Amino acid sequence: MISKKRLQWIGGVVLVMWLLVGCGVASVKPHPGATFTGPLELIRSGTNGEVGGGELEITIAEDGTGISSVSFTLSNMNCSNESGSINIASDGISKTTTFSQPAAIANGKFELDIGGIDEEINIDGLFTSPTEANATIQISTTTTVAPPGTSLKETISCDYGSWNWSGEVK
Repeated sequence: MISKKRLQWIGGVVLVMWLLVGCGVASVKPHPGATFTGPLELIRSGTNGEVGGGELEITIAEDGTGISSVSFTLSNMNCSNESGSINIASDGISKTTTFSQPAAIANGKFELDIGGIDEEINIDGLFTSPTEANATIQISTTTTVAPPGTSLKETISCDYGSWNWSGEVK
């Protein structure tokens, strides 16, 4: 038989856990107008693409209703086809996406696709405080190339891997 004191203690623990879940990280709202900035850290190498590094910047709408813009930079990009006979190298890319309507933040979470026609840049994130956020980013591109001296074209899909991001308001 469980004592009355023990039942009260268990009830207290359950109440605290319920409050933590209900009022915890998932309900965090970022500061309106804030810009979160931070570097990208590689967590999974791409199958055929490499990146020297990168940075992500997320800006919150002035009214705090969502994300107004995202800036993304990758440096020293390199990709090759499956056989390794074609290699594509660049200094990197820099891209800013401004949303006509702020991208949604629901329960402190956000999902963004800022890729273009030949690229996939998917961001899945969470605000952990009004001034801090974390995200995972998946990056891939598709490029059609024609090697010099040939009329052949080859489409190369480049997987640049998965990245972690921790951003904070500066």
